[in-house]
Amino acid sequence: GQRFAVLRILDFRFLDFAIGNDRRTLKGPFRRTPKPKLMALTPEHFASVLTEEQLELLAEFADVFEDEDDDEIEDTDKLEAQATAGTSRNLHAVPQAASSAVRSKLGGKAALNLILAAQKALQKKKYQAPEFQGHRNEWNSELDLEVDDCDKSQIRLPAVPTREHMRLILDASERKMRDHLIIRTFYATGVRRSELEAVKLADLYLKELKIFIRSGKGDKDRYVLLDKKTARLLDDFTYGRALDDPIFDIEDQQMNRVVKKYAKEVGLIDRYKAMGRNFSAHCLRHAYATHLWESGIDVFILRDLLGHRFLGTTRRYIAIGVGRVISDYEAHHPLCDEGFWETDDN
Repeated sequence: GQRFAVLRILDFRFLDFAIGNDRRTLKGPFRRTPKPKLMALTPEHFASVLTEEQLELLAEFADVFEDEDDDEIEDTDKLEAQATAGTSRNLHAVPQAASSAVRSKLGGKAALNLILAAQKALQKKKYQAPEFQGHRNEWNSELDLEVDDCDKSQIRLPAVPTREHMRLILDASERKMRDHLIIRTFYATGVRRSELEAVKLADLYLKELKIFIRSGKGDKDRYVLLDKKTARLLDDFTYGRALDDPIFDIEDQQMNRVVKKYAKEVGLIDRYKAMGRNFSAHCLRHAYATHLWESGIDVFILRDLLGHRFLGTTRRYIAIGVGRVISDYEAHHPLCDEGFWETDDN
């Protein structure tokens, strides 16, 4: 249980030590050594020797220690039994029992300092981990030109064209088939500009509704899918061409200008500007990922289609695609209840 795990962490080598802002000298195990070397132990020193798992466990109690009042916890025996049996792993009941136990050992202020130090040490370790840096770099590449480089030091989410925006752009571009197909292929497949530029006629498997993406981001090959109408339009557009011909034969920057042209016509450029974002063809990739997620696609399948190395990068679209939980929101928010404004005359 969490309570007992926390106490084991605190008991291991440290309960005999005085921990707090007063920086009292160490005691305990050093009493048996001749001429002990006294040293100061701060919460930061304590946190630096804990494992990541121990830090995660202690960090869970940060909010509890900051917000907990001095009221006694009722039915403590029941909470301890739940923790021992492993039936409660949430951050509500058991952490309160554990935090009370820690307070009784260390005192409120010292315990809070210790928990906050563990929280900071955990954040530092995760930030320095190669996986975290790789995930962060991969996500920054997804932001492309939409967010200024100076703003990428923080975790930012992209603005995403809605389904209505996509219908407007596709309708506006129908007067020129090449432009229409560029926009439609971006939205249908979620490919990057450089990837679409490199696609040749030989990479199209239109009967199977897929396209081979060669040497994509990170030098990875993958297949992407597309809908039947897009496949049919591509088949007509590329009819009679050589197998090694690029399907559009224009550079990625030209593709970007094509997409922005129609986005400006439907007012999407101005909308992005008002939001502090820069619109580019890459925004259609965000629309692709977000709309698929909102429609219920599995996150692992989405990761493979997008060509992400890290699942955490793909999971960013979960934060964007809140439309997937709209039914839950409508089922639970009082304002969505037609009877919310009705008064009870009884």
